[in-house]
Amino acid sequence: MNRCGALLGLVLVAKLLLAPLDVLADSKGQPAGEYRVKAAFLYKFLDFVGLPEKAGEEKVASLCILGKDPFGSFFEAVEGRPVGSSGRVLKVHRLARDASAQELRKCALLFVARSESESVRDVLEKVRKYPVLTVSETSGFVEAGGIINLVVRNRKVRWEVNYDAVEEAGLRLSSQILRNAVRVLRRQED
Repeated sequence: MNRCGALLGLVLVAKLLLAPLDVLADSKGQPAGEYRVKAAFLYKFLDFVGLPEKAGEEKVASLCILGKDPFGSFFEAVEGRPVGSSGRVLKVHRLARDASAQELRKCALLFVARSESESVRDVLEKVRKYPVLTVSETSGFVEAGGIINLVVRNRKVRWEVNYDAVEEAGLRLSSQILRNAVRVLRRQED
């Protein structure tokens, strides 16, 4: 990522972190709400995660939503746009709860919706040790082996990170994501 792109990304992350949910508004002045902010974070997370290159792979960053999509049409405005300086373009996939392990492993970012809270462990097992950034908003997600869990603290969207899951997936997270996390889980070294 070039310096200008990194700086713009940092400014966006800082702006989103510091703004309470009712201050963020759309172009009509309506409150953007929690899911517009979360959608913006998902899009930016793709820019701040080092995804491994695969031989013969299309230049696509697949953002997959497993279960009931809480974002509505929020991703329509950014689908097809470049993701940072990676040269990849965003492609959004909505997956049914019975998605196969093969389908899940094609995702660069897999958002596990609240509707799938009962099957979180099974879903995470299907992508374990694969370079898939798993994100949810479900209590206990990072403890179950998920990578990032979105939480609301003081009316602001924040996140928790399971650093061991990051390493197991073979991903690299930007220090900005780690620095701005409200909690980072890491196994204690003996």
